[in-house]
Amino acid sequence: MFNSLDHDPKTFDWEKLEEILAGAYPSLNEQQLDLFGFIRVITENFLFKRNEEMLKLLDKNPEYFHDLSEFKDLQGHLELWNSKLESHLKKRKDYCLIYVGVKEKKPFPKGIEAKVDKEIEKMNNAT
Repeated sequence: MFNSLDHDPKTFDWEKLEEILAGAYPSLNEQQLDLFGFIRVITENFLFKRNEEMLKLLDKNPEYFHDLSEFKDLQGHLELWNSKLESHLKKRKDYCLIYVGVKEKKPFPKGIEAKVDKEIEKMNNAT
């Protein structure tokens, strides 16, 4: 099943992994279904909540678009991710992962995690 995936982390095709897992879903055994479900819970809960926090940060602080161009790129990526979550994960039981950005030329901006973490912490402390 996974032989067709490139194992180089720099060129790994995560969206292809999504498709392979979805295609394998009907034939997964009980143990594999448990792991599949665990991955799905992480996507639906942890990743979704984290992405929502980042989008709230961007919506509440539009000045970032003037100061840091990567924040606009981040917003585009997160909106695309949420769209795929709605169209795939929430409507299909055979999906457990959501990856976007490479084909659409809207990748998650490199090196922005620390900036986002700092701003989310400030935002959470202010409320």
